[in-house]
Amino acid sequence: MKRFVCFPILNIEDTEKFLVDMEKQGYRLNEIKFSRLFYFVKSKPKDVKYLIKYRLPRDFPTELNALEEKLKIEYKALEITTKLTKFDVLRITSNKKIDDDFFECRKKYLKSVKKRLFLLCFFMVLWVSVCFILNYIFANQV
Repeated sequence: MKRFVCFPILNIEDTEKFLVDMEKQGYRLNEIKFSRLFYFVKSKPKDVKYLIKYRLPRDFPTELNALEEKLKIEYKALEITTKLTKFDVLRITSNKKIDDDFFECRKKYLKSVKKRLFLLCFFMVLWVSVCFILNYIFANQV
């Protein structure tokens, strides 16, 4: 049996908790599409952990990549299929405590991404404003 849930990813920790709760109810995450559509399959309830890691094209810190490889090897992390998203989800079946290094590295990476997105938006608004002002000046000269 499959189950479909639309859940926006606004807060990483809330989403990870949601996925853990679904697994405890007996619904294992199967895939994610379009960043919000979660597909689950019926399974035995288990106590597992889910980790979300964001990735942008041509921008993935090597430190975070190394930590991901460590999670896959030492913590038996399995990557969940995601389509048309900017993140990956890891399902961890090991009961070992996850190093804080991963969370700190992820937090630092997300902070830098947010900063760049803010700067991009600022310069786009600035550029559009300058275009409107120039258009207004040249239109009134005729």
